[in-house]
Amino acid sequence: MEIPVPEAMFIKPEDITFEISFSFPVLVKPNFGDSSFGITKRSVANTPEELMNAISEIREKFGYDKPILVEEFLSGKDLSVGIIGNPSGSYMVLPIIEEDYSCLPPELPRVCGYEAKWLPDSPYWNLKSVPANLSEDTERFIVECCLKLFERLECRDYCRFDWRCDGEGNPKLLEVNPNPGWCWDGHLAKMAKIFGLSYAEMLKAILEAVESRVGIRIEGDL
Repeated sequence: MEIPVPEAMFIKPEDITFEISFSFPVLVKPNFGDSSFGITKRSVANTPEELMNAISEIREKFGYDKPILVEEFLSGKDLSVGIIGNPSGSYMVLPIIEEDYSCLPPELPRVCGYEAKWLPDSPYWNLKSVPANLSEDTERFIVECCLKLFERLECRDYCRFDWRCDGEGNPKLLEVNPNPGWCWDGHLAKMAKIFGLSYAEMLKAILEAVESRVGIRIEGDL
């Protein structure tokens, strides 16, 4: 589909040796997971030794025994795009947000991982999401790609797309999340708030998208 993605490779559980065909630094993460499970500050590896340590931590500390994804670490803007509705009918593209890493000390890698979501005593806990500062062309390109992927992957009613820019500002797709969390402090809710929707209004919009798609009426109030 000509949608750019990071250079990446799989490491299977049975793999003992492997060769990385792209340059360091790299990001090491479980291929299957949720809520940044297994992604920490040590997931950004700058050397082969750090790469092996990151893989060992995911397998041993987190008890993860499925394939691991190693991909080029993108150092630019960390972006999220939310869509509510269905592109085949009515839909809304929520404002693109980016992670603000300015609160982190310079020695910590710029990743929104496990520490940012689950460890209140971590410096990452203070990360904030802010409206993305993108050129008109970059924003248009990202949104067009998200709409194409929404339909191609048969997503329904709501979805979140995670992107990151490389050092030259070129956006690359990290993930299509067809069921992002509905939690009040999640990225989808943050985007909706910037758009002017309350948390209840966001949930209502998702339910109305379901109603419109399947032709039913959900009774009750939020």
